[in-house]
Amino acid sequence: MTNSTPLKNFVLSEAQKRNLSLRKVAAGIGLSSSYLSELLNGTKPLSVEIGNLLADFFHVQRTVLYNLIGWVDLDVDTLFIERIKEYSKHNPEFVEFVEMVMNMKDDREKDRILRLINAGLGK
Repeated sequence: MTNSTPLKNFVLSEAQKRNLSLRKVAAGIGLSSSYLSELLNGTKPLSVEIGNLLADFFHVQRTVLYNLIGWVDLDVDTLFIERIKEYSKHNPEFVEFVEMVMNMKDDREKDRILRLINAGLGK
């Protein structure tokens, strides 16, 4: 599961800036407050879909959120991210595949698949 500390810090900070309760945040992204609590406490894994909803709700670039929670390293992955964005515009099912990879529990296997995706998107 995703380390909840950066996610929790992000959500709490952004909610506080906007004077929102976690209940209002949960409702705003279509989750129950108990499910949001489980995400923030690390008992449920964060999916790409919910990560996107959180980023959109707080008007933060998705890649910024992904960087904060450790899914990407913006210093290293910027070009790769741009290539994925371009590819996924023409292949919507690719988003589902990326979500599956990002939710993998085996970090070594996840890294291997991400390297293969990167190689496959190369010119």
